[in-house]
Amino acid sequence: MFVHRLPEQTYMPNTIVRQFIYVPKYATWAVLKLKAEDANGGKFLVHTMQVLPAKYCKALETQKIISVSNECDTLLPFKCEGDNILEVCIAKYWSNLGQTSITGSVEFHGIYSGNGNTMHAANGIHRIDMRALRTEEVLPSISLKNAVVVLRPTESSITPLTNRDVLPPSRQIYQNVLTYSLNLTKHQEFSLHAPLFSS
Repeated sequence: MFVHRLPEQTYMPNTIVRQFIYVPKYATWAVLKLKAEDANGGKFLVHTMQVLPAKYCKALETQKIISVSNECDTLLPFKCEGDNILEVCIAKYWSNLGQTSITGSVEFHGIYSGNGNTMHAANGIHRIDMRALRTEEVLPSISLKNAVVVLRPTESSITPLTNRDVLPPSRQIYQNVLTYSLNLTKHQEFSLHAPLFSS
C-alpha cells in the first residue's frame, strides 16, 4: 500500500515514460528508488508533479537529472500531498546513447499534523498531535518565528466626508477614523493585517 512498484522498462534516448500514482492519505513525502538492470546504467531526467485544486501548478514539482547504475539504488526524495494523484515522468537523457532497462519503486512516507502550528497567547499551552502514515522516527524541533499582537483602537472618531461624498437624495457619507498605537522595543519587521479587508 505504501510502496508502488514500477515495472521494468527499457529506455531509449528521449523516450518519456509516465506513471500516474495515487498517493495514500497523510503522505507528505515520497522516495523514488531506481536501479539499472544491465551494466551500462545511464543518465535520466525525473520529473514529478501534482496538480492540486486552487494551487499553483508548480507548487509540488520536482525536476532532476540523476545517474542510475546497477551497483546500488539511486534515491530521489520529493514532497507530495496525500489523497491526490502523482505524475512521475522518467526519460533517458537525450545525449545518453544506447538503451537501458531500469526497475524502480515509489515509497511513500508521511507525518501529518491536523491541528496546525499556530499558538495563540490566550491558550497558554498548545498541543500538536502528529499522525504518521507508517512507523517513522521523529525529531521534533520548535522555533518561534512570528508574534501576533491583537490591537484595539485607542481612539475613534466619526466625521462627515466632503460635500461631494453624498448619496442621492442628499444622504451624507461618514467616515470612522480609528487610531491604533503600537510600540516596538527594538528594530523588527512587522506587517499589519486587517481581517475585514484581506483574506
